[in-house]
Amino acid sequence: MQLFKRKSRAERINIILSKDPHIYDEHTLKGQKKWAKDFDWAFKDMAKNGTPDDLKDYLAFRFPFHCWQYNLKDMESTILDVKEIDVEMLSDKNIPPKIGQLVNLEHLHIYDYALSIPNEFEKLKNLKTLGLSFRGNFPEVICKLVRLEALQMRSNDFTNQPLNIDKLIQLKSLQLNNIGFNNFPASVTSLDNLNDLGLGRNNIKEIPADIGKLINLKKLRIDNNPLRKIPKEIQLLKKLEYLDVKQTKLTNEARVQLEKWLPNTEISYDDK
Repeated sequence: MQLFKRKSRAERINIILSKDPHIYDEHTLKGQKKWAKDFDWAFKDMAKNGTPDDLKDYLAFRFPFHCWQYNLKDMESTILDVKEIDVEMLSDKNIPPKIGQLVNLEHLHIYDYALSIPNEFEKLKNLKTLGLSFRGNFPEVICKLVRLEALQMRSNDFTNQPLNIDKLIQLKSLQLNNIGFNNFPASVTSLDNLNDLGLGRNNIKEIPADIGKLINLKKLRIDNNPLRKIPKEIQLLKKLEYLDVKQTKLTNEARVQLEKWLPNTEISYDDK
């Protein structure tokens, strides 16, 4: 390979993996194809000649699924010990079943949209934070990760409500923004430890009275929903510090009432 002749092998691989903008223009089809070709070369080279030691931690953090795909045997122990993974792309839009082996994993973020989640996902018993982009029905297997403290789902087409999310009793932050909900997910109101809830950019028309059960809530984002009123039970949220109701259909009367119910809460409207 003639690329980067003056660089060491490890440096060349690192340049490719980091998608150096001086070499790869990801805004052009030509640049994308060039990077895809070099990316394939880098992993095939590591499969044949071994993984540079100074890249192993980075590969386990950013590309563990590709390491499995290309059968990088010298990466196995590093990946099994990893506690945090931050994946930008999935090779085939699916999360591999082998992920169930990562029993030490505590933080997982996958930004590329997954089309399926294997049942082995439930074996990630030590997972504390999860950020996931997903297309399809809400993946109920997530609700078996009972140690989760923070969950962020990214989707545009969830058609079903999460039925068992109330099992995640340790959740402190739940972000379900812009995922296509038409109704407020009722099971959320059972999450007693929740202090940050995001349900913005959905199509929720009504907030249930049970919102008042979330007594530890400090931040609530319900912006960009066709809401016309908020139930009086919201005044039970004595710890609420911030409420986002931008781009809703709240009447002036409803706004005035909110101010009375929540005198110590910062309320964000379109004009504030």
